Amino acid sequence: MEPAKLMSKRLNIGVVANPDVVLAYESAMLETLLALPEIDCQLLTSPQTDISRENISTKLSNWGYRFYEKMDNTVLGIGDDPFLKQPLNASLAFNHPTETRRFDFIIALSSQVEFAKTQLKLTEFGVLYLDCINADGQSLSPPGYWDVMEFTTDSIIAVHLISPEGKCQKIYQSHSATTEVSPRQNRERIFWKAKSFIPKILAQLNYHSIEQSIQKLIDKQISDNEFTCLNPQLAENNYEQGNLEWNDASHTNGAMALQTAIAEITDSPVADSIKGIPKNITLIKHLFKKIPGFFRFYLQTKLNWDQWFLLFQFSAAPNTDISSFTPIYPPKDRIWADPHIFIKDGKNYVFIEEMILKDDKGFISVFEIHADGFYSTPVKILEEDFHLSYPQVFEWQNQIWMIPESSQNKTVSLYRCTEFPNQWEKHCDLLEGIDAVDTSILFDQDKCWLFCTVRPHPDASENDELHIYSSTQLVSSEWIAHPQNPVVSDVRRARPAGKIYRQYDRLIRPSQNCSKIYGYGFNLNAISVLSENDYQEEPITCINADQLKGIIGVHTYSRENELTVVDACRRYSKLSY
Repeated sequence: MEPAKLMSKRLNIGVVANPDVVLAYESAMLETLLALPEIDCQLLTSPQTDISRENISTKLSNWGYRFYEKMDNTVLGIGDDPFLKQPLNASLAFNHPTETRRFDFIIALSSQVEFAKTQLKLTEFGVLYLDCINADGQSLSPPGYWDVMEFTTDSIIAVHLISPEGKCQKIYQSHSATTEVSPRQNRERIFWKAKSFIPKILAQLNYHSIEQSIQKLIDKQISDNEFTCLNPQLAENNYEQGNLEWNDASHTNGAMALQTAIAEITDSPVADSIKGIPKNITLIKHLFKKIPGFFRFYLQTKLNWDQWFLLFQFSAAPNTDISSFTPIYPPKDRIWADPHIFIKDGKNYVFIEEMILKDDKGFISVFEIHADGFYSTPVKILEEDFHLSYPQVFEWQNQIWMIPESSQNKTVSLYRCTEFPNQWEKHCDLLEGIDAVDTSILFDQDKCWLFCTVRPHPDASENDELHIYSSTQLVSSEWIAHPQNPVVSDVRRARPAGKIYRQYDRLIRPSQNCSKIYGYGFNLNAISVLSENDYQEEPITCINADQLKGIIGVHTYSRENELTVVDACRRYSKLSY
């Protein structure tokens, strides 16, 4: 085997595009790509495809979808259309063509993959392209349609690499929650996030030799995004009757399961089959099955309220069997959610988000749970002109602080307690101009680490992409973004679900599963690597709404000493209020 080629000073990238138009998300991707240092880009125009030459029988068999797509765009396309066709921006700073025409990579935009394959001989490492796929690796076109119509809980988009020898592999993939009714809205979630994937991959190649970087991406996307197939094995090894029991033997078994899965997945070719534009009869069948769901979804949103409530338990060992917990129900006009426990002077204080349903704006409240199971009534302690939730309370340098979610204000803000537990004042903004939710803080390795999910675009989801920021001081405006951000891109396990804690000498990060619905469940993940340049975590177990009859979600986990508090969601009719 030849030694890996070391990264040259600058990557030489070719971009295959239609000479006249690109899609809106592709234009945004090119702007990001061309802004990267140490990358040279050259535009390779492909032969134009004349869609008017599509045969008459094909047009007739697809006219139903064309009409449906226009209706979907008109009625439900309320955000920016990632597939809006626009002229190729003449101001993009592509390099002038060179005589050698030799590239490290070629990037194929949308419909240019087949032409890019003919240019493989011009590449050192191959062709990169984006593709929507299903769980079997089957390519899905039109993007966003099949997931909605086939009731798939999460939509997958992947970056594929076709090697110079013609072998195709996934090197990165991301999961988004599938929208209930609209392929257009599904595309918005998927592609406004995906516009940054290829630039991110190329930027990360600066740290290693290119072959090693590619293999690391393959290994990481399997451990990050194929966790569902590994989770039962890990859960069996790492849990006994719902109690967290991490030990060296179980970690070894989990690692062996991971390596086996890597071998199985990377040795399997990417599926060549394509689900294309549905024929008229297929569309009619899909709509016949989907229309009742449209009305059910509409009636649920208009006639019901989803109410979050709390459950707690005192136990010597951690317990994830929430069916044995004691519920705490709020009045029907409000929710209690996002519990965070803080113990002071031997008393258990639980800080929560409280929200009056008709106001749709959260504030922070606190109550006390006694060891005998008695609990007090929550009292409001912090309210702003914008929504507040997820109140992480912690002690630092002999003072008590809080970081509540303030994404509506586009900040991550720090509050200081002036009189515990009822009086708080804003101290500073740690991050500004950012749509970040559910920030969790960790003090480790003489650093402060912020974990939060970030919405990459107004029409993308805030649940998909976990970002990390670090600083040597808590009170600082110079937080450094992790070079691998987003370190997790998966709606099933990215968004924080509670305080990161240490148990059995391992850091455990609770995370939400928002694939089926928002807050459907939460996971416990063991952080195996946390450094300025790398991040890895391994799933241990997952808890979801199916564990308790009558609930539709459970999305926050908090444990201190022997007290565990979680939240859960139930649905009830507005007519009963």
